[in-house]
Amino acid sequence: MIDVEPVIREELERLAPEAETELPDWGDVVRRASSRPRPQRPRGRRPALIVAVVLAVAAPALAFSSGLRSLLGFEWSEPVLDQASLLVSAPVGNGFYAHAWTSPSSTGGWCEFLTIDHSPVARSASDNNGGGGCSTNGGRRPRASREVPLTISVSVSRRLKSGVPTNWVPPIVEGAVLPSLRAARVEVIWNGGSLPLRLRNNNILGGSPALYMPPFENFPYIVVAYDARGKEVARQRLQSPALMLMNGWKEYSREYKKWKSSRE
Repeated sequence: MIDVEPVIREELERLAPEAETELPDWGDVVRRASSRPRPQRPRGRRPALIVAVVLAVAAPALAFSSGLRSLLGFEWSEPVLDQASLLVSAPVGNGFYAHAWTSPSSTGGWCEFLTIDHSPVARSASDNNGGGGCSTNGGRRPRASREVPLTISVSVSRRLKSGVPTNWVPPIVEGAVLPSLRAARVEVIWNGGSLPLRLRNNNILGGSPALYMPPFENFPYIVVAYDARGKEVARQRLQSPALMLMNGWKEYSREYKKWKSSRE
């Protein structure tokens, strides 16, 4: 059981000081990217899509690095789909399955992206409808490193107020663990619950409706990797503002304080 109150207080004090910079406005990022002129794309290839609602990358080495400039529209790069390799597939709830892929990029770099469908077996990388990103050049880089042994991202699409609930894709957690840690099991844990994630060749994937805008008393949400003996070998927190669909730690802090005051 997690003693959630001191953990949240510590997290807010560390991540939401007065001068704290909020998380990027991904809607603005996508708008600016789409407004830039793009060079002619080769025929027969589809562009990598961007998850526009929320994409919180827990590994600082990946966020806004020069290798991911295509996310900001500085240079157009897309996956070479006929050379894509499947990393891992996993159920994410509501009858959906996510499939993580990697491939060379059209500009000499490397891509990582998701496909989402209702099949437990990945069929094709051509329907790259789950978002992702590509580097513009350079060889393939490890998904996890000694500096960041567990890399995790979470993508959340807002649930529609009307329509068929089962047409909504639940939050997806994707990442990788350093091979030398010999992880045998990975799960998301929170105050009062847990969610096992699929682990294949050190690649991590999974999801659940339980991760959608959870109550404050459930935080923090932590991805933990264990070895074959059940010993913890790595952990990484999921971004609280991302799970709550908020625009950064300042907003999250304000809402948490309101919630806390209402309980006193």
